[in-house]
Amino acid sequence: MFGHGARVTVPAANGAAPGDMPKAGAARELRLIGCYHPSQRNTFTGRLTFPMLVDTFRLAAGLAGLGSPGGSGSPGGLSS
Repeated sequence: MFGHGARVTVPAANGAAPGDMPKAGAARELRLIGCYHPSQRNTFTGRLTFPMLVDTFRLAAGLAGLGSPGGSGSPGGLSS
């Protein structure tokens, strides 16, 4: 178990080193990003804030090579 903001890289099952370019059809490493559940309890107590959630999605988009969702603004036009 890990908390908000934690990052874990799980190596590829084929024994490739993290960062190696996979051959066609080969498995790549898996990256996990921790984020608290956006429940009322976590949001009302401040354990998870809207900016924290937006940052998590921006990090995920960046790691996936998608850039920042919504360009320089927030996803869906929402402000953080």
